[in-house]
Amino acid sequence: MHRVGTGVLQCHPTRTYAIELRDASENLLYSCSFNVNFESEYDPEAPAGPSAPNSPPPFPPQDTLQEDVMLVVPWELGTSKVVLTYQPVGNQPT
Repeated sequence: MHRVGTGVLQCHPTRTYAIELRDASENLLYSCSFNVNFESEYDPEAPAGPSAPNSPPPFPPQDTLQEDVMLVVPWELGTSKVVLTYQPVGNQPT
């Protein structure tokens, strides 16, 4: 985690994951929701591109069980904990 002075923030209230900033008493100071997609963007059946006709895709075409994410969120004074939550649509956070 790095603290930065500026950044672009795009939160989406209906997404399944959220990054939350909480104080020492677990009070929510800030929340930003987002989605993560574990599907590969590479199709093993697609023809190779003209610039590399015999090259395999740069990543496996199979879906993955993990994904790297990077978020820039505003820092709230009093934050003592950063929490990542998962909330399937229509359910309570976990």
